Amino acid sequence: MEKKDFLIVILIGIILIVGGFYVNHKMNVSKQIEENQNIEWGYQQAIIKIMSIAVKCESIPLTVGNVSINLVAVECLQEQ
Repeated sequence: MEKKDFLIVILIGIILIVGGFYVNHKMNVSKQIEENQNIEWGYQQAIIKIMSIAVKCESIPLTVGNVSINLVAVECLQEQ
């Protein structure tokens, strides 16, 4: 193999490796964006559920770790 052919093979190999890393990076970014959108959708659904209960002036028990509270809409307190 001539020196020129060897350099071409090395150059093609480097391009393929760099291209592989680029495609892998783009796929990871795309996957992260999709996961973030799913998380955001989940949060939105939780807020919608809480609001749909609160609008009926019902108490909503919320617990995070060892802390628990009962959530009531302020509008409901003012009506009493």
